[in-house]
Amino acid sequence: ASGPPSGYLAVRATGAAPTGSPVDGTTYSVGDVIGDGTVEFVGNAVTFNDAGLSAATTYHYNIYSYNGTAGTFNYLTGTGPLQGSRSTLAAEPADQPTSLTFANVTANSIDVDFSEAASTPAGYLVIRRSGASPTGVPSDGTAYSVNDVIGDGAVAYIGDFASLPFSDGSLSSATVYHYDVFSYNGSGSSINYR
Repeated sequence: ASGPPSGYLAVRATGAAPTGSPVDGTTYSVGDVIGDGTVEFVGNAVTFNDAGLSAATTYHYNIYSYNGTAGTFNYLTGTGPLQGSRSTLAAEPADQPTSLTFANVTANSIDVDFSEAASTPAGYLVIRRSGASPTGVPSDGTAYSVNDVIGDGAVAYIGDFASLPFSDGSLSSATVYHYDVFSYNGSGSSINYR
């Protein structure tokens, strides 16, 4: 028979894709163990919310389709499950830096500095815009590089506090520049901005 399956079984593990496969005829519930993974979803929906996860952790999922009802489940295991992984965000920094200052102003560059946030985040992202304060904000889970565009501004700096002050060069002369500074924790797809 063809058509959509009766439902889906999602198994989650950390560190690597879950091992083990569901056994035909077995009814599984959320929290059951299959190999080194845990069942996180059983049902006919194609999305589910997996809550109670740890920050900055990569979770791996195996999704199996099945046909049948309780006691007669037949899991599609011969072709291998649909697999995917995703990292959760790092904990958001508790606060922002303070005391933005400028020094060594020339016709085409400015040294930018600020006081470190009390919570000592992993780093800072600085957005620059000429003429008015930037209105864009960085997106959690997205790593940026210098000169990347965020809204109506551009990234002028991304890095840790030890690398400050930074010199913002190649600026236009006689132009007012505005800077927004965001704290962040994590890196890559787990980066979380405040």
